[in-house]
Amino acid sequence: MMRIDTNPDSTNQLEDYLTLATMRTIRGSNRRAFCRWGCAGSRAERSHAAFLALSILCVLVFAATGLGQDAKHPRPPAQQAGKTVDAQAFHGTWELVEWSSQSRTGPIFPFGKDAKGMLSYDAHGNMSVHLMRADRPNFQSEDLGLAEGAEMESAFRGYIAYFGTYSVDQQAETVTHHLKGCVFPNWTGTSQVRHYAFDKGNLILSTPPIVEDGVAKTHRLIWKPAVRRDN
Repeated sequence: MMRIDTNPDSTNQLEDYLTLATMRTIRGSNRRAFCRWGCAGSRAERSHAAFLALSILCVLVFAATGLGQDAKHPRPPAQQAGKTVDAQAFHGTWELVEWSSQSRTGPIFPFGKDAKGMLSYDAHGNMSVHLMRADRPNFQSEDLGLAEGAEMESAFRGYIAYFGTYSVDQQAETVTHHLKGCVFPNWTGTSQVRHYAFDKGNLILSTPPIVEDGVAKTHRLIWKPAVRRDN
């Protein structure tokens, strides 16, 4: 067994303790070689052994606590409400489950309870969204240029879409859509902030108050991962 230095010099004792602790983690011939160097060597050799011992112990602690997790296998982002997520959690295509809005008069469904919609985020920071009424009537003519004014108005009022880029603020729990184009021209070039939450695999987006028909309304949209269908 190694003899611990009883010299009052605390530095020498610390070196001896580090060397002993490292010996207990090394097996076989490597342990015997380290012992000869760290225990029977000169003061300088023993100091070098203690330094090496400290380095080995730091690596072991680093690995044991998981701080050295391989960057190629990062921890998956949280998928539940109230937990931090990164942009990767948004990637993919989402299908509308429900779109509701709240005003001082109570909850309403802007495009009906059966509204349809698709939302997409890609890994390069691009996004797009489409929302429409399920009961939009067809035009009388197949020629878009011959559409009547009332038909155009009905089609416009039953559809909203925009595209652009997006950024995620994990601290504020918001995703901001930076619009490059929109069916509503006034939104082109603007940034639309949405509060987000993930709940049971669904993505929930909520808007700040938006004035429509002179009334401020907040909107809540629930999205689920889109499933590929053959039809």
